[in-house]
Amino acid sequence: MNKLILNSILLFSLLLFPEYVYSQEKESPGEKLGNAGETATGKSENNDNIKQVNSQPTSDSSPLQSKASVDGTPVKDASSLASKNKKSQEDDSAASTSEKPKEKIKIVVKKVEPAYKKVPVFRVHPRGPNAITAGIGIKAGLTDNSTGGFYINFGYNYQLSKVLWADSLLGVNFGGDCTNTGDDEDNYQCGGLNGFGLDLMVGVLYRFLDFPLWKIPVNPYIRLLTGVSFIVSNGPNDGFGLVMKGAGGARYSFNDEIAVGVEMGMTLGPAFRNVIGAGAFFGFDFVFNVEYSF
Repeated sequence: MNKLILNSILLFSLLLFPEYVYSQEKESPGEKLGNAGETATGKSENNDNIKQVNSQPTSDSSPLQSKASVDGTPVKDASSLASKNKKSQEDDSAASTSEKPKEKIKIVVKKVEPAYKKVPVFRVHPRGPNAITAGIGIKAGLTDNSTGGFYINFGYNYQLSKVLWADSLLGVNFGGDCTNTGDDEDNYQCGGLNGFGLDLMVGVLYRFLDFPLWKIPVNPYIRLLTGVSFIVSNGPNDGFGLVMKGAGGARYSFNDEIAVGVEMGMTLGPAFRNVIGAGAFFGFDFVFNVEYSF
């Protein structure tokens, strides 16, 4: 009766839990104990293998050190791999230094700005807005109605802009006696280095402060004036000329106050005299001058 009940329970358990019953029947308690002992023995052997591998010196022939794992498969030794990589980097750096460096080709690209974008660089120029000048030189009359001789002049300039100045001039020349070419006592002809002249003129002066493109403080300039030039001869045949004068020169600036230079000018226009009447006035002058600006 009891056996029948046990068989019924076992059959019922087999139908409900076939895997559990099968595994329990497959592995007996004795077998479990045997397997546990083998597992412990295997673990101790594996630990011994790990210690033996760690105690062996590293070899440069292989980048990896096989080390026994728990399941018996080799694993990578991190320290050995790092030392191998470091050695490889050192070899690469030594090889790179031993190689001959390649010749480098240098390409220079220069960007040229258009002329209208270039900012002018001004050389040393007068301080302004006032400037006075004085010159000494020689003046020659190229017609009979123009005077010549030793020439001195004075000027005053007032600055209107960076390069443009208002200009005024007072000039005096002293020459020899004007000659009488005929029987008429009033027919005294001047010209050459003869006669006495007085110039009163006004105009404008333009300074080239950034052209030409040199760095020395030599500043060219041009001036254009108009006014009257008085003609004084030995006799009563005196007169005057309504003239225009064009001149050009250059001055070397020691600083923004003092400059020295040279100038050449030409004066021309109609002349009117007491006896001779109208004629041409044409003169040439060359002077050394000095400028003071304040």
